[in-house]
Amino acid sequence: MWIDFNAGGLLENKTMPELTDEFIDFVLKLASGEIKVKAEKLDKHELAIFKDGVTL
Repeated sequence: MWIDFNAGGLLENKTMPELTDEFIDFVLKLASGEIKVKAEKLDKHELAIFKDGVTL
């Protein structure tokens, strides 16, 4: 599943430890169902990744 985490904070003067903490918090909230990724909000639960050709 694709997740929606913006790691661009590194370019906005956040440190790697700060961003790591944010990422871990995000993953825990996602895993617990507290939040949903954008695809889930759009009711898209299946996604083919790196597949050549037609995907049904």
